[in-house]
Amino acid sequence: MANGQAGPTKAELQDTLDEVCDLLDEALDPELSREDVIVKVKDAYNLASGTGEDEDGGEEEDDDDLD
Repeated sequence: MANGQAGPTKAELQDTLDEVCDLLDEALDPELSREDVIVKVKDAYNLASGTGEDEDGGEEEDDDDLD
């Protein structure tokens, strides 16, 4: 069975889940602005879906244009 290269390990998945939970916990901070909450939720989504962090940089620049 080719289980070694098939995907992330249970420990790696747990680390990712922990990071997603931490980001969402931070997003619940009532002192954050709406834009900051959106950025945190997008970061959590990208982490959970495996989307690269490079795409976040462009989105953050778009958020600055809203001000």
